Amino acid sequence: MGLFSKRKEDPKPSPAPAGRIRWVTDAPEHWPTIETDALPFPEPATIGEHGEDVLMFAASMKRSFQAAGGDCRLKAIFRNRLTPRGILLIWLEVTDREGTHAVCPYFDLRSENPGHFSAARALLAERGEPRPYYYALRPFPHVAPDTATGPFDPELLKTAKEIVPGRYAMWWASENQPAFDASETVRSIRRTYECLEGVQSYILAAVLRSLKLVEKEVGRFVVEEDVQIPLVGFEGRPIYLSLSREKGVQFQFHTERCSPEYRDAFYRLFSEYVATLRAVVEEKALPRDKEDPEFRPLGWWGMMEKVPELSRAGGGGETQFVGLLQVVGEAPEPAPSAAS
Repeated sequence: MGLFSKRKEDPKPSPAPAGRIRWVTDAPEHWPTIETDALPFPEPATIGEHGEDVLMFAASMKRSFQAAGGDCRLKAIFRNRLTPRGILLIWLEVTDREGTHAVCPYFDLRSENPGHFSAARALLAERGEPRPYYYALRPFPHVAPDTATGPFDPELLKTAKEIVPGRYAMWWASENQPAFDASETVRSIRRTYECLEGVQSYILAAVLRSLKLVEKEVGRFVVEEDVQIPLVGFEGRPIYLSLSREKGVQFQFHTERCSPEYRDAFYRLFSEYVATLRAVVEEKALPRDKEDPEFRPLGWWGMMEKVPELSRAGGGGETQFVGLLQVVGEAPEPAPSAAS
């Protein structure tokens, strides 16, 4: 907030025309009032229903901003932030004279909404982002932060329409993490490979279904050939999903557009996702994957973990990249097909 900005300190609902909703907000005074007709889902029970409400709300917001003629603009919808604690959904982003603000709309009267917003505001403050604002049916009291993040969700990843050239890697050296074997990412990757062992086909199928690269009915996917799939990751970052018999499932991150902290958080959350799905497979006593007579991805990763020590022993210094993929702008690989 700027020094001279005014904010609705104690927002209160005001009357709206019959059949319309006038939304309460803590946004600054120069933001126009938002009114909508009744939303499609007055009490959204799923993310999909909430998303339908967001679309209608966003359309009304855009019209209000345009009619007011001020500096408020609807910048984006359906965004997210990757944090060490989980994925924070950002339903709307609005720009004004002070920057880009996350906007959190709450369409029902759930008691946990104020705590959710307090937690979202704290997380965004930690990231150095401008203050977020809420829209709701009633004013929010000041409450302690609750939980605002969710687990790793592959449905928030999208296949990329355009290739982003550059260097991608599972891990790379940085000023704060110069040593590969001391990195948090390494521990998360090991946990991922350990949890994929024997059940990779089920978990990979779940990821590929979310990416709409295989049909919904596909319950298992066996990797038969190497493939690299360019993705738009959380926060719109360029990443790759690489599959091979030898190396298994790898996520590689653009080393200039993804920070080491992004990489650490991504792999930690992905390892938790894999561990959760493995527990489901084991609980259902589903058949384990057949052993590959030639390759074992966990064994390959074990060799990668030894590379830094061998490099230092041979006078080669610290490892700079692991799982390196150089992309020069080629067309994406064809989508994988299910194998029996």
